[in-house]
Amino acid sequence: MPGCITLLRRLPMSDAKGEIKVLLNTHFSYQAPELSELVEAVAALYHSGTEDWQACQVAYHDFRHVGQVTLLALRLLAGCARAGQQALCGPGAVRRLTAAALLHDSGYLKRRGEAGGRGGEHSFDHVGRSEQLAQHFLLQKGWVKEDCETVQRLIGQTEIIHRPTPVMGELESELASFLRTADLLAQVAAVDYVERLPDLYDEFAEAYQAVGVELLRRRGVPVFESLAALVSSSASFMRQQVLPELKDMGCMDRCLPMFYGTVSTPYHRQLEANLQRLERLEGEPPISSRSA
Repeated sequence: MPGCITLLRRLPMSDAKGEIKVLLNTHFSYQAPELSELVEAVAALYHSGTEDWQACQVAYHDFRHVGQVTLLALRLLAGCARAGQQALCGPGAVRRLTAAALLHDSGYLKRRGEAGGRGGEHSFDHVGRSEQLAQHFLLQKGWVKEDCETVQRLIGQTEIIHRPTPVMGELESELASFLRTADLLAQVAAVDYVERLPDLYDEFAEAYQAVGVELLRRRGVPVFESLAALVSSSASFMRQQVLPELKDMGCMDRCLPMFYGTVSTPYHRQLEANLQRLERLEGEPPISSRSA
């Protein structure tokens, strides 16, 4: 299929940008020039920062993760277009979903002059921060307020704990499902998901220290005592939370096969491989933390 990259490898920033642009030009050419500029702007934000924001310092929720989520969100959208659901793929829907995917984890970025860690301290409040940064960033790019507010609501739906329930129309609710699916699946179906767990734990550890373990527990946040505890619980997390949520949203089974032209997509296969590997690792993970 033209523009379809089947390998789910972890991409350098430049490759992630390039693949997103290929996908935009192949499937959404009417939006490609504007959205390619947005891709470059967000990549520059993550790489160099701005006068308001520092460059990305966390190792897990970096631009490569953002790129993989954006790629998957657009693949889902393109799959629905192939299935004849053209109403989901109008110019407004494509630009809003792309912006939300690109900025959904921008809350890990630190403000200029902000003290503390590398951004991991915002692990459990990054969604609200991402909404604020997205509005500020897009308004500076000349986006209208209505579009910015839609992007904010879409980002809000990536919250795992205490997800908000705003009033949404059918189209916006569908876009929210695309974004949530992409955010979950791009992580757990990454070829290096297991190897990347130390980076994720390092971010959690910053938050534990900055916010306090007991306060986080009172808020309903799962707290892992060690990297080993995170690894040993990852298979059950995928079985009990990720897979049911993906099934409820339906995008993985409805849109991805239409994009790839096959029932068993690279994401399906890699997800199952990761799950089997994590189940083998339960109790004795052969990876060690890089936390100081």
